[in-house]
Amino acid sequence: MNALDPTDIQVLECESVNAQTTKDLYLKILESNQGIDKIYTIADNARYYKNKELKEWLKDTKIEQVFLLSLFAEFEHHRKAMEVPKEKVINSTFFRTKNEFSRGSPHFFENVII
Repeated sequence: MNALDPTDIQVLECESVNAQTTKDLYLKILESNQGIDKIYTIADNARYYKNKELKEWLKDTKIEQVFLLSLFAEFEHHRKAMEVPKEKVINSTFFRTKNEFSRGSPHFFENVII
């Protein structure tokens, strides 16, 4: 699916998914997006996305694979960083209004040791 045009969907019907069928799909995507400078594909960590020949072939294309694990690792880091404030500020103190919460939260961050 094209993020700029969600109606632009490329499909490749095949018996199984492997490095070659992935390359075939990427060729279709390249063909239909000739005017684009860079194409990002979101990929899980299936072995065929990390196939040696596919990775070599991708070096000469404008396709860049973005792997979900690296994205989720970054989100996980932020989620963990917010656990302490959530525990110390949100779950331990009662705020009657949004303004009270807004005034109380920065006080916690002033005392955080990094």
